Amino acid sequence: MAESAALRHLRENAGKYPKEELVKQLRVAGYPEAEIASAVLRFEKGNSVAAAPSGDFFDFKTPRVYTSVGQKIGDFVTGFFGYLVFSVLSSFLFYSLFRFAVFGAPFALRFFPGLLSFGIAIAAIIYLWKRRRWVCYGMISLLLVSVSLAFLGLGVLYFLLRALS
Repeated sequence: MAESAALRHLRENAGKYPKEELVKQLRVAGYPEAEIASAVLRFEKGNSVAAAPSGDFFDFKTPRVYTSVGQKIGDFVTGFFGYLVFSVLSSFLFYSLFRFAVFGAPFALRFFPGLLSFGIAIAAIIYLWKRRRWVCYGMISLLLVSVSLAFLGLGVLYFLLRALS
């Protein structure tokens, strides 16, 4: 019975105190070391089963517990190239849907399809930030690479035009 009380104490106060503090409280309360060790072992075993990764790559609802560098690299590559494919496909889709409205519209409205796909990507980053952080890192990396290449291209174009004039 003392073990279940110690285990219950660990479970009830796990979010409030660190594990070391809870073990210290059990020692002060007079529980034997064997019972404390058994309760800690059962507590850790129960928490590790609940927090274990599902193993499903496409499970984006539960937070992923990364157990290897390979999983992080896989999620990074998925975010980088997944966002690249998404941005190309969504640009074609949105521009084809809005082609009549965009090309006859004022200049500012011509950027609406691109801004719409960018907004969807930002929403995906916000949604995935606490669930699959390395996917977000890949998406943000693609955004930074794209902006860097755009500025590099504009710089080259600027210097070429200055050299020709």
